[in-house]
Parts: sequence; C-alpha cells; structure tokens
Amino acid sequence: MCPFKGGNSKLRPAMMLAGTSFEHIKALIDRGIRSDYSFPKGQAYLMNTSDKARNSRATSFTQAAEELGELFPLQILAADYISERKDVLFYFTGLKKVPMLETLYFLPGALADHLTSAGGMLTDSPQMSSLRWLEAGATASYGTVVEPCSFSQKFPSPIVTMFQYALGASALEAYWKSVAWPGQGLFIGEPLAKPFAPHIEEVSPKQFMLKFFSPRTGHLRIERSFSAAGPFSPFMQQKTISRGENQFHFKFNEKTDGYLNIQWH
Repeated sequence: MCPFKGGNSKLRPAMMLAGTSFEHIKALIDRGIRSDYSFPKGQAYLMNTSDKARNSRATSFTQAAEELGELFPLQILAADYISERKDVLFYFTGLKKVPMLETLYFLPGALADHLTSAGGMLTDSPQMSSLRWLEAGATASYGTVVEPCSFSQKFPSPIVTMFQYALGASALEAYWKSVAWPGQGLFIGEPLAKPFAPHIEEVSPKQFMLKFFSPRTGHLRIERSFSAAGPFSPFMQQKTISRGENQFHFKFNEKTDGYLNIQWH
C-alpha cells in the first residue's frame, strides 16, 4: 500500500533490512516470518522519561491508553527504561541511549524506537543507533539521520503505529503511516512482518476459519458470486465483530460455491 498517491513523484515507502552481519539480517527476516498471523499477546511500553528534550511524545500517551488499552496490555511508565521483561511487543521512549536492552525479550513482530536526534545514523552515531533495537530482538525501528529538533511529527506516533498494526498492516505500512514528516528519518527492519494480518485456513474439508484482529467493534459481511467480477450477494448472515481478536467458521466448497468477498467495518 503506497501512501503517496497521485502526481508524478513516483515515491514508494521503503524499509532497510539493516544489520551488521549476514547472520543478524537473516535472524531479522526469520523473526518477521515467524510473526505473520501470530496475533502476539505482548505488552506495549510507553516511557515517560526524565529527558525533557526527547520526551515530546509523552503528551499523546494518555490518548493511546484510552483508545488502545483494550486491544493491547499497555503500560505508561514514568521511568527511563525497562528491564527483565519477556513480553515486549511495543516499546516507545525518548532517550539518547536506552540501557538494559539485552535483558528484554521482544516478541516476533515487535516495534521499538527511541526519540533522539541521530538514531538513524546506523554505524557512526554519537547517540544510540537504531540498530541496537534490532540486535536486541525487535523486528522494526526508526531513527532520524540529521538534527530533527524535538518535533514529534518527525517520529513515529505510538497511537497511529499500534492502531495500524492492529488493522493488519505490515511493519512498513504501520511505521510509515505513523510519521507525519518522514523526510529526515530511516525506517529499518523486516518490512513485511504482519502479526495481526487477517488469515483464512481450511481446518477440515470444506470447513474454513477466518481469523482477524480489529481495533473497533463492527460487522463482518461475507458475500458470494459465481463470477470473480460479481455481482456478489450475501453468503451468510452478517456477524458482529468485537475489538481485538475475532474468529469465524464457515462452510465453503471451492469447486462449487464460486468466489467470496469478505469485508468487515
């Protein structure tokens, strides 16, 4: 999905497969693959740090908790860092250098970053490089490469990142959509990681399960047509969806029932 539509810019979102060795990059890709459709049960850690110059995102944390607290276990901590946690799915902070990363376990698909001036300078930064997040086990991160000043628009918005991830977006999509002014930044990680993407599997002959994650309540509609071009008509009764993980089972014969159009909103 491209956020740059129209015009002749021909710009496309990109994310660098970054690492200091082939082994590090392969491990990163493997984490991304393991995360797909996994619906991880991790925690979101939003750090209200003592570094006032780098803590500008903290003003949005209360809204994030109100909007997303029912989707992800979310902790707003008045601290500079966390340690000895084994359930990290999101970690957003503002520091020049984040200590104790080696004591954490990041779930496959985890997103983590620190708001500071030069995190995107991967190999020669006077501050902590964003590579340290990937080396610690995160699947994607972000950092700026030149002085951005403390404009929160130049860094990922935690509420947007988590909301887009919950919609089923990939790491690339979720991170790109969360940075209003990305011109000075660098996105790194496994771009196709999609832990909350919808998934259909055949659980037994002609019996299917649809599994998806939704940040909102709404309705599921499944329509059928005997032509791929339509028209489509209702295939089953409309279902109510809840916030968070949803599972629906339905019967479908791929040889005789035609094509399905599945929507939820």
